[in-house]
Amino acid sequence: MPVTRLARLGAFAFRRRRLVLAAWVGALVAAFALAATFSADYNTPGSDSKAAADALADRFPATSPDTVDVVWRTAEGTPTALLREASTLPGLAAAGEPQISPDGQVGVARIPLTVLPDEVPRATGERLLELGEAADVELGGQVIATAQQGPISSEIVGMAVAFIVLLIALGTIVAAGLPLILALFGLGIASALIMLLAAVLPTPDWSSTVAAMLGIGVGIRLRAADPDALPGRGRR
Repeated sequence: MPVTRLARLGAFAFRRRRLVLAAWVGALVAAFALAATFSADYNTPGSDSKAAADALADRFPATSPDTVDVVWRTAEGTPTALLREASTLPGLAAAGEPQISPDGQVGVARIPLTVLPDEVPRATGERLLELGEAADVELGGQVIATAQQGPISSEIVGMAVAFIVLLIALGTIVAAGLPLILALFGLGIASALIMLLAAVLPTPDWSSTVAAMLGIGVGIRLRAADPDALPGRGRR
């Protein structure tokens, strides 16, 4: 059977594994260092949301189009204390004029952000949740969703579940851990490349999430496709 180019590349990577590993680590560090020097734009070009964000930034430059929504039952009165304290929290501006539903039973006030949602301190969202629970109101918005996620992200939970599944399927810690390490390494390089791309081209904000899904899935699939080829799984 003739030796293919891919086979020769694999043989070279095995013979010079330390050099290849060092080269990939160097490429990862260099990509992140280069990406950190640019300002990334994750707005989807040509979308209605991008046009709305540009219009708001042009006419209301001091505030973000994102808000924290405060909803309450009018029978219990307007939560003025909550709205007043919320305006003093980092990343939040003064609440807008409360609006009442047509049936007069529900009120809502929107608190605009002074920065992007990702830049609002986590402590702000956690404090709003405490105030909302004390005032018996409902809160909504990305700041609140982030605060409710807790310190452990969904990605970490997913990786832990994947490790358990691989451990059961492959039988050893080494065999289960190697696919995840490979996936994380590939994901790091892909994230750095996305940051570089977003620095020169408008890039959708969901691109990093899609890259994470594909990187983890493909990394695990490639290494788990032949369990006997993994360390700790000798061929029978």
